[in-house]
Amino acid sequence: MNFEATLTLQFNLFSSVFISTADFIALGVAETLLSCDHSSPMMELRVGRIDATSAGPPGVPQPLDSLVSQRAAFARAGMNQTEMIQAVYVLT
Repeated sequence: MNFEATLTLQFNLFSSVFISTADFIALGVAETLLSCDHSSPMMELRVGRIDATSAGPPGVPQPLDSLVSQRAAFARAGMNQTEMIQAVYVLT
């Protein structure tokens, strides 16, 4: 089963007007991180995400793109410079 089928056929069975598929994924990430180190504090889980109905704008920044290009790509996604740095830091 591919990723899209997993999301549409399995996760959507549990999503409702009260909790979205995106919130379920975030919950899974939070629980997974906690299971790695039980002594660490649980990450703050914010809910209320709205599931996307289509793909977002293209343009995932590449590592060799200029800083100006990367800032523009994150700005198109609605992120400021601080959020861009936080997102990149988490991925490294």
